[in-house]
Amino acid sequence: MRLRDLWPFGRATIDPRLFDWWHRVDSEGPVDSYAQMELELRDDGTMLHAVSDGNTWRIVELTYRIDGAVLMFAHPSIGGQNRMRFKFEHDNLLRLDTQNGCVWYERGSRQRRASGGQSTSSSSATSSQAPQGQ
Repeated sequence: MRLRDLWPFGRATIDPRLFDWWHRVDSEGPVDSYAQMELELRDDGTMLHAVSDGNTWRIVELTYRIDGAVLMFAHPSIGGQNRMRFKFEHDNLLRLDTQNGCVWYERGSRQRRASGGQSTSSSSATSSQAPQGQ
């Protein structure tokens, strides 16, 4: 069953444009300084959060929920419940406002696979590291 099928407020409240691969193209403020960052938001309530320092990818699978225009999830390395307001600046550009600034993600292909990183099939809130180029 998919998240949008279980959502108590009906399917129309979750914008289906969210369910895709996103890679960071810009940020403002003191947000993560990783070389690359990606998100995959899935319609079953899980997401992959992948970050690279230029050499190694760290991939974490998380669960999330949507409340209006707010994405909520718990990240093991950050702790606590994270809330980010989201907005589509156009169909292929997603803006996430965090407590520390904002981050823009562009809809696109999996950059970590293109650069040799590997995906993970880990369970919720676990992580793996994939060396780049292997």
